[in-house]
Amino acid sequence: MDRSIVAMPDRDSLPEYDARGETLVIGDTRVEFDQPIAKVVIYENLYIVLLEYMDLSQSLENRNIIACTQDGDRSWQIEPSPASDERANPFAGLAVEDGALIGGTWRGVSVTIDAATGAWENPQLTK
Repeated sequence: MDRSIVAMPDRDSLPEYDARGETLVIGDTRVEFDQPIAKVVIYENLYIVLLEYMDLSQSLENRNIIACTQDGDRSWQIEPSPASDERANPFAGLAVEDGALIGGTWRGVSVTIDAATGAWENPQLTK
């Protein structure tokens, strides 16, 4: 599994995590998801989870990025696409680039994700 960890001043105070199948374990806390976990990125004291995009349920179609606190509480789920025709455009990538949290959709749209709210910012076509 690709586990990306972003250097942060207080990262050492965050519990270690492990992601297997549909379960994220943060310290002693288990967080269950409805889809297998593709990737976890630690960003601004949150565990940002990218769920596998194949065979997503309708409720997750383009909302398959979820942020969790170290206590396992879900902080936010990425907001729906601002474009009405983007309904079936799940996220296929998640990374930290130049200090920003970046999500990449299956159709080639790259967005900066507001880590406080899960809002899309600066969508750009990359294909």
